[in-house]
Amino acid sequence: MSLQIVVARFNENISWLNDKETDIVIYNKGIDAVNTIALPNIGREAHTYLYHIVNNYYTLADITVFTQAKIDDHGYSHNLDTLKNLGLSAKDKGYSLNMQTFKKGTDCMDPDFNVQIRDCLIYIYNVPQTSVDKIVFIDWFKKYINPEYPDELIVYLNAIFAVSKEKIHTRPKEFYEDLLTQVSNENAPIEAHFLERSWYYVFNPS
Repeated sequence: MSLQIVVARFNENISWLNDKETDIVIYNKGIDAVNTIALPNIGREAHTYLYHIVNNYYTLADITVFTQAKIDDHGYSHNLDTLKNLGLSAKDKGYSLNMQTFKKGTDCMDPDFNVQIRDCLIYIYNVPQTSVDKIVFIDWFKKYINPEYPDELIVYLNAIFAVSKEKIHTRPKEFYEDLLTQVSNENAPIEAHFLERSWYYVFNPS
């Protein structure tokens, strides 16, 4: 089983990712760093993940771990074994088991969460108001991810997860290209926030 770790980095310290024996791809959107692939600073980590899938769709590893470059503020330790174990946990079901389930009414998980926290998105995340207001989460989800919105939302917090090649291939390449286009125009488009809450359903369309 081949395992690859895909890292979305801005300016975070990546020294903890130095390991010649592990297949690691670091996409860099900030200050230049050695052994990284430069990308424009758009679309948050969603753009990075989708860029990797679209450009490697036919040559993906058996299991890919998608992560941000700094994870010790997300309940994880800066240890490569953390990410490797996440990948191993995806071996049986095709996806890692570090998700959490949220019921309606939970902060930031409601079908119209972007409207409820619009000031936070605008003034802290610098999401343009026109982006925040153009569509609510439930409508976007039903249009692009699944026509039925779940009663409980399964979420990979902070967009850290592992998924198999087979799960990724349950969707055609064009599906990911469409999503990539949606997050390629702004630094923090609303669709990137939507995707952070939707990765489980992206790879489990049924």
